[in-house]
Amino acid sequence: MFRWHNARASHLPHRSMLSSLPLPTARLALRPFDPRSPRDCAFIVELLNQRSFIDHIADRGVRSAEDAARYLRESTLPMYARHGCGMLAIERRADGELVGMCGLLKREQLDDHDVGYALLDRHTGQGYASEAAQAALQWGWNAFGLPRIAAFTALDNPESVRLLHKLGFRFLDIRQLTGYEDRSRYFVIDAPG
Repeated sequence: MFRWHNARASHLPHRSMLSSLPLPTARLALRPFDPRSPRDCAFIVELLNQRSFIDHIADRGVRSAEDAARYLRESTLPMYARHGCGMLAIERRADGELVGMCGLLKREQLDDHDVGYALLDRHTGQGYASEAAQAALQWGWNAFGLPRIAAFTALDNPESVRLLHKLGFRFLDIRQLTGYEDRSRYFVIDAPG
């Protein structure tokens, strides 16, 4: 189980949300990334340099363990601190293998939180993205009380579109997100009940 080790972590405004982690599913556990973990950093380097990640999300310029630690410190940890959410490591419960990342993001340019996910190519097609995204949605509705959650996909990513429809998202429009070269499909899902 992930535990905060640095002194600043005790002052995080949403630490109680993070303390509810890991989020367990039937086969997976979602937990915060640790930039001091060589395992987490090696995983980030592999994931962010996959052609599928670069083509459908972005090239984040992460090429080494040092780059990965900086990426986690500068993007992931601040999201945890400000909003109590962010991208989480997806571990397979059976053996602890890291298979991807998934979580809720709060972008300053958007009113709604959005769910994001990415898997290592060798772990696609096994239902992990759907299982992890469903856990992230439940986390958003139950822990944060979010009335609506958004999602974005690249225009040329039909697999992600199918997954979002399977989860119950509905397409709204096409938008340009800050920090992305290309426009994205914008989807939303309302909280149940």
